Amino acid sequence: MYCQSQTAVKGLGREFVAISLRCRSWTCPDCAEQRRNELIAEAIDGKPNKFLTLTSRRREEASPIAAARELSRCWRIVRKRLMRRYKWKSLPFLAVFEATKLGWPHLHILLRCDFIDVRLVSQWMEELIGAPVVWLEALEQQTKAARYCSKYVGKDSQKFGTSKRYWRSQDWRVVPKRHKKEKQLPPGDWLRLPCSIASWCRDMSANGFQVTMDGMRFAHALLPEEWRLSDMGSGC
Repeated sequence: MYCQSQTAVKGLGREFVAISLRCRSWTCPDCAEQRRNELIAEAIDGKPNKFLTLTSRRREEASPIAAARELSRCWRIVRKRLMRRYKWKSLPFLAVFEATKLGWPHLHILLRCDFIDVRLVSQWMEELIGAPVVWLEALEQQTKAARYCSKYVGKDSQKFGTSKRYWRSQDWRVVPKRHKKEKQLPPGDWLRLPCSIASWCRDMSANGFQVTMDGMRFAHALLPEEWRLSDMGSGC
């Protein structure tokens, strides 16, 4: 399914070719599901064996956006402390923001590591932002890990202000990337238009072009020989 919010057009004079593009926005009804599936696959491909949740304490003087920034900062500090504590060279993770029913952020973090003392993490969170409520669970089986990835990571990731919806360490993925990338446009000079391919086809047809479509992805517009070339619009 293509959201059809953008169309790439190439051509000149009597003949044009158009390709429908995905916007890949998390807020797009057509693209959001693909983005969630890609995130779930990325989470599973890190082979997590622990699931950590950090919470923030709701305060009248603070906002959810500020609380999300605090949680991001806390996780950076907690991660460094854990690595020093257990003498780890690295701590692979994938972190995803989720909102509570009241719109307040908490941070779900998938980890691949050995034992962690959750009491230490709770003490550090109390020290940093006064939020000692943390949850740590072992994901001993891959089926359980996949279930948690689908339930907590892919369910409803949230964006708070300029904070990222999710981020990960560079060494997170241990399984090669498996979902297909969006195919790049063929070589040539393409013009991106902020409209659907169907809308582009209607405009071209109204201007005298013979338009054919291949599904909702590709279209071809040809001006018959009997028509004179004039200043005819090719936009939306």
